[in-house]
Amino acid sequence: MNEIKKEDILSAIQEIDREGIRSGRHSSTYDLIHEGKHYPPKLVISIANRFATGGELDSSIFSGGVDTPAFQLLKKEGFEIIPKADVTEESINVKEDFVNWMIEHDGKKSNYFSKQFGSKKERLVQELDLYELEYKKNFESELFIIKSKNSKIEINSIKKNIYDKTAEFSKFSENRSRDRPRAILGKDNYLKFLQEKLGQKNTINYWIFQGNPKFYDVVGSLQNELLTTWKVATHKDKIKKGDKVILWLTGENSGCYALAKVTSDVGRISASQEEIKYYKTGYDENEDRVAIEIDLHKHVMTKLKNDDLGKNFEYSSRTFDRDKKDIFDLFGMLIQYNRKDKVYSIDEEIEDPSVSRMIEAFSIHQALKEGNKLSPSIYLEKRKVTGTHLISGILYAIQNRFLISFTHTKFWDMEISQRSVKPLAIKESEHRWYLIAQDEKDGIVKNFGFDRITDLKISDTTFKAISFDVDKKYQHAFGIETYEPVQKIILSFTWQQGNYIKSFPLHSSQKVLKDTDEELVIELDQS
Repeated sequence: MNEIKKEDILSAIQEIDREGIRSGRHSSTYDLIHEGKHYPPKLVISIANRFATGGELDSSIFSGGVDTPAFQLLKKEGFEIIPKADVTEESINVKEDFVNWMIEHDGKKSNYFSKQFGSKKERLVQELDLYELEYKKNFESELFIIKSKNSKIEINSIKKNIYDKTAEFSKFSENRSRDRPRAILGKDNYLKFLQEKLGQKNTINYWIFQGNPKFYDVVGSLQNELLTTWKVATHKDKIKKGDKVILWLTGENSGCYALAKVTSDVGRISASQEEIKYYKTGYDENEDRVAIEIDLHKHVMTKLKNDDLGKNFEYSSRTFDRDKKDIFDLFGMLIQYNRKDKVYSIDEEIEDPSVSRMIEAFSIHQALKEGNKLSPSIYLEKRKVTGTHLISGILYAIQNRFLISFTHTKFWDMEISQRSVKPLAIKESEHRWYLIAQDEKDGIVKNFGFDRITDLKISDTTFKAISFDVDKKYQHAFGIETYEPVQKIILSFTWQQGNYIKSFPLHSSQKVLKDTDEELVIELDQS
């Protein structure tokens, strides 16, 4: 590396311009900037060494990063190196669209436009202009100008601010037409409009990729920042560019070792020469390898224990900002500063149940691993988990719209029957799993308990997509069955019983009607 001169670096850059950045050699943390273009610093050094000495430098034997010899050399020769930045998209002003949405939806759930603004568009616009000025003054951020790339985090931020009762904006709302600003900007109007307009765009999938240390040295490839591709065995038609990934290592030291972003579509992608060195069982270069390219957000090579923190544990603001972004990118959880308590916190309401379940599973897994190392400290409920072995197969059939058949046993009379169905969804209720499917016999959508299904067979016969709203069908069900029309049920509890009912609701529709020192009264919508 010591023989590399500026002309060698320029020659390397020219070669990259001609041939492009090699597969697996994209930079994950820093970019070299030359004439407005971005280049991977380590790849530039590797190629430049060939121009200087005749031999290309193996990227696994030198490091990149602040104050490393490679970066010092580039800076000494006058090249600029900057941290990798996210690509930003143009902001959009949604105020006009929201005004039209309010007019269009007038009377469907509220009559703000007709009753409070006399069906005059200019009066509604003037009112929103006032909200916009007050919001910007209070929170130093925009209300109607949204960055489409970060729409989810911006929607969460607006929601947090609107419902923050300690903020000055809350006082402004309460004093103006009995909290009208918060009603118009809240969950039934502006927030709903934002979700409809921006919330469903570019849906990101979250995947867990498992690595087996017996076959591949994941830790070594991460330490040297050389893990840039991942072999794909399943869900090849579902994984797409922009999806998020957790790299999970199995074995004795199992756990989450890296967070990554998918940067290519699934295709025929060979492992780079640097990656091949980490295969423990050999790498077949003739293999028709289906894989994706990934960009590591963050990797953790050592487990952080509570005992390691001590009194002098330091956490830089730069690391904190990076971790906040990683947590939001991966789990969609927004960490915000609470001015009243002077702390950063995560909104406890995680709307995506799949994300909250994944976090719960990780937490339990880690707790069991740590808590039972020396002697049992965690005692689980003794219940038999039944039918979960069917999840992967049924999910595959749902995603590919394949007809399935199975033997079904009714619990009421132990009647055994053969079923052929069109699988639509999988639903969980009270620790049991159910298949929601359209019966080929009579065309009726039914539910089938996994624990009553045997001899499952997935055919190669496909069916046309069926429109069926699972959430709407079962939103008022207590369990999995829906027989009667929806009715409201009022229940009363002593204050002692009420504490249990509040902490563990009987149903998702549960509303508190009365909560005093003597009594808790709740309302349920049930069918």
